Amino acid sequence: MIRAATGRRMTGTGTCIALIATGVILRFAVGTGSADGLGVHAIGVIVIGAGELGLLPLLVWGPLNPARRHRDSTSGKPPA
Repeated sequence: MIRAATGRRMTGTGTCIALIATGVILRFAVGTGSADGLGVHAIGVIVIGAGELGLLPLLVWGPLNPARRHRDSTSGKPPA
């Protein structure tokens, strides 16, 4: 977990990608194990959704971060 400047905890990019990869494996590579109840494929879809929800703020609000824009427009060093 990465702690944002606001004090909130955010999921890192690597964690979200790992969740999506795990969900894809559960959804497409694992055979169905049970005929009743919540199946492995449904759990895979849920895990994929969780990974996408974790990536959404990073992709949407990440480019809007003023500290990142300032760092990218200067010499590449973070502001002092």
